Amino acid sequence: MGHRRRLSLLSLLASAIPAAAQQPVISPNGVVNAASYLSPPAIGSALQVQSLATIQGQNLAPGVFTAAPPYPKTLGGTTVTFDGVPAPLFYVSPTQINLQVPSSLPSDLFSTGLTTEIAQVPVVVQTASGASDPQSVGVTFVGPGTFTLDGSGCGQGAILNVKADGSVSVNSPQNSASPGDALEIFATGLGSPNVYVADGYPAPSQPTPGYTDPWYNNRISYGSPVTIGRQGGTGTIYDWYWGSITAPGLVSVDQVNTPVPDIEGCAVPLQTLGGPLASQAVLVSIHNGGGACVDPPPQSFGQIAAQRTVFLNSSQPETDVVTASFESAPWLQKPSSYPPQIYPPYSWSTLTLTNPPPQQQPCPIPGDTFPDIGAVAVQPQGSGPVQATTDSSGGQLLYTATLPSGTLQGGSLQITAAGSGSIGPFQTTLSLGSPIQITSSFPAGTAVNLLAPFPITWTGGDSTEVVIVTLVKKTGELQDQSVTTSTLASTQSVVWQPELTPPIGCCGTPNVPVSPFSFPGHELQIIIDVAPASGVGSFSAPGLTLGGTQTWGYEYRFTGLTEQGN
Repeated sequence: MGHRRRLSLLSLLASAIPAAAQQPVISPNGVVNAASYLSPPAIGSALQVQSLATIQGQNLAPGVFTAAPPYPKTLGGTTVTFDGVPAPLFYVSPTQINLQVPSSLPSDLFSTGLTTEIAQVPVVVQTASGASDPQSVGVTFVGPGTFTLDGSGCGQGAILNVKADGSVSVNSPQNSASPGDALEIFATGLGSPNVYVADGYPAPSQPTPGYTDPWYNNRISYGSPVTIGRQGGTGTIYDWYWGSITAPGLVSVDQVNTPVPDIEGCAVPLQTLGGPLASQAVLVSIHNGGGACVDPPPQSFGQIAAQRTVFLNSSQPETDVVTASFESAPWLQKPSSYPPQIYPPYSWSTLTLTNPPPQQQPCPIPGDTFPDIGAVAVQPQGSGPVQATTDSSGGQLLYTATLPSGTLQGGSLQITAAGSGSIGPFQTTLSLGSPIQITSSFPAGTAVNLLAPFPITWTGGDSTEVVIVTLVKKTGELQDQSVTTSTLASTQSVVWQPELTPPIGCCGTPNVPVSPFSFPGHELQIIIDVAPASGVGSFSAPGLTLGGTQTWGYEYRFTGLTEQGN
């Protein structure tokens, strides 16, 4: 009996002693965009400095605590640091923390200043019970996510209908927006630095235009586009509308104001964009006259493209590929066809998303399908047919026919589809333009002087073709920097011109040649594309309500070049 009483006493004593608090743990890939709930790498790619983020895990706080602006750096005994810099917190619980990514990260984390350069930053949660193991998280200058009504990151967007009389209501399938009205869309991480707002503080109720803040202390956004719907096939932008601000009175919430386009559907996909990066697709309901939405009959569209790629100074093999894709949705629109533009020698400079993150849409879009058109065969002129393979790993059904090297050099292609389901069998002929022969030589390792003109020359080609020459600086990040010029193929040459400093204003002595790139020390590439000057052609098929487009292109690449003097 005494032995049993002793065990019972020990049990009582043990039950009276509180369990030892446990160290916080961040879930794998548990640091995510607070609007999309996507973790890097994904759509949005990384967390923007001073955007809203969520941490998921265990033992993250001793209880549930909330805060109002200005947000504190410690809440309920919990702190979160990004590379040692504390983050403003507005909600903590044992399993979730909502915070603002601090803007005052060391500037040397970002070597080039590109809007999608990603710095890997250790994130640590600290409580009275200890510190979590650090989790490396990508932080950048743009990381868009669009808020949803239910907070899941998928489904109906957090969007308001705004009528001409100023009345405002929540968008839903029962309360659609009408074409000609306006939408207010709420997002985070759109970038576009403007007026400085300190970490943890709300945006002013009357934002003042003007770029006045440090180069990555960005808070009040202007000029972030939004895409509504798509034009056929591969997710081409339907339209975009400019004008966004950080939502007055809120912390790091971007508000995009846009007119409602002439499109209808109960679940039209909508994405906000920061630079070249898009948020996840959320849903908006649009119906002429507003009220309950009604889906119009599904529309379908197709795209066919032939592309030959030749590497001029490396052992990489030439590729000759024909691809085809098809899409069907109630809100689908036929894309406008714009022929390639002719640009002057200095042309334009841009940041090109050449190393994109995975873009598969993580949320289903009701009614959006990618029809199977049965077996597809591509038959070059004078050759036998080549069967296309299919791949759906990118979120859509893509048909690809890989032709023998050197096949695509003029002539014509016959594309035949057996048909399946809503799209019947069809056959179309794609006529290819003439290839060109590059006569310039840039062996691998060539040092290119970007401060002096240099020619790109070729033979062949005519006035029905456009030659587009792009000089690319490979950054190793999401974006490469590029400068582009173009001309008719019949000119058979273009002289690459350095950029000049403006005749009046900034940047040193006027009219002095400058490098088109703002950061040195990376691989250069010269890419020469040939495309039809008339733009795309068309084809039709039974059941393909919007028809389809077909086009071709030749691409020639010099790789492994360097910038002289670096």
